[in-house]
Amino acid sequence: MPAAFAEGVHYLRPEGVFVAMGNISQGQMTPFDPALVVRKSARIIGVNRYPPKYLHQAVRFLAGPGQRYPFDKLVDRQFALKDAQRAIDASARREVQRATILPSL
Repeated sequence: MPAAFAEGVHYLRPEGVFVAMGNISQGQMTPFDPALVVRKSARIIGVNRYPPKYLHQAVRFLAGPGQRYPFDKLVDRQFALKDAQRAIDASARREVQRATILPSL
């Protein structure tokens, strides 16, 4: 979701590093103030495709210390595992921004 990029830059510390991933749909725009990056002497790194071990590390983070953060607010719709194709199709049609598939539903 491109708006998350524009918002996230506000949270950078001086000389911080902003890692942008997930914004892979071309043509989706968001207002962005580049002066924020310049004033903070920050770096922006785009990441596309990453080794599977990072997904494992992310899940471990969310199950442990990541529970302090409201990541559930990033999800706008949940689907049962049997409805995974519906979730993929709805995402492709841009009916949802962040679909989550829950095996327990």
